[in-house]
Amino acid sequence: MGYTAGVDVASLEFIDETEWNAYMGASGSLDTLKAVADKVPGCTQSIVTGTRALGTDYQNDSGHARFVTVTVDVDTGDSTAFLAYVEANDTTPDVIVVRRDANNDSADIEFACLSFMVPPGYYYKVAATAATVTLYRWVEWDFHG
Repeated sequence: MGYTAGVDVASLEFIDETEWNAYMGASGSLDTLKAVADKVPGCTQSIVTGTRALGTDYQNDSGHARFVTVTVDVDTGDSTAFLAYVEANDTTPDVIVVRRDANNDSADIEFACLSFMVPPGYYYKVAATAATVTLYRWVEWDFHG
């Protein structure tokens, strides 16, 4: 599924589906990112959607830096704050490192995505303020090298 629209965070200019797909690949999926990540020495990608849940605390016990990308589906007519928390010495992290506000005021599918880094040994979680948000995809890259 291709991305429909968004904003280039570097320039704050609107980007359309064509520009997004040119960057992400024609499918707009994580396959393009995986192909790039596989070229990074010592990088392992894991799709962990089935073993992760929103609002649950996790620890990066890999011994290496971890890059996390989480995508949720926001139900029609709903809005949410989508938050990532990372903290060093707290098993229930409450330091917000990334926030995205998403509003789905149409009948279209609305996805929201967060990406963030988790240092080795740190705790992290991803949460949404609306109950009608569904976890779509959770991907983690561990850098071993």
